[in-house]
Amino acid sequence: MGVEGDNAKDSIQKLIKYTSLAFSSNESVHYSFGSDFKDFEDGLINAIAVKNNIDVIITSNVADFIKSILPIFHPKDFIKLFS
Repeated sequence: MGVEGDNAKDSIQKLIKYTSLAFSSNESVHYSFGSDFKDFEDGLINAIAVKNNIDVIITSNVADFIKSILPIFHPKDFIKLFS
């Protein structure tokens, strides 16, 4: 089930009330290229999270982040922590 159009905008507006955007840098990009992550994008997400002192990474692709030093949660598992 995807979120489109006005629903996507509403969802993003609700989300940013409780979160902050992480900033990237050339350093994060270089770190990703030199990392052991199979996918550049996953390495970049990890590098940005580490650089911005993010506590956890929440992703549907938990296996892609096995090399991360951060705790990795599937969205459903993360929500269960607060149930």
